[in-house]
Amino acid sequence: MGILIEQTMEDLRSEVSNVIPYPWVQLNNIVGGLSRGELVIIGGRPGMGKSTFAMNILAQCVLQAHPYEVLGSFH
Repeated sequence: MGILIEQTMEDLRSEVSNVIPYPWVQLNNIVGGLSRGELVIIGGRPGMGKSTFAMNILAQCVLQAHPYEVLGSFH
């Protein structure tokens, strides 16, 4: 268990990060950004800006040049 904790702390301190920040500082402060392998579900009523929100996140991923695969469904 101690080795796992040490390795995790080293990963957190390393300069290389697998986290993509959201384009909004306040949201990053709450959830810490997007992590590899994470499933993000955006929900809300019609007309609330879900698609715009998702497109902004996608644009941030592209601008950060992270090789993440993005799978989305806009229904």
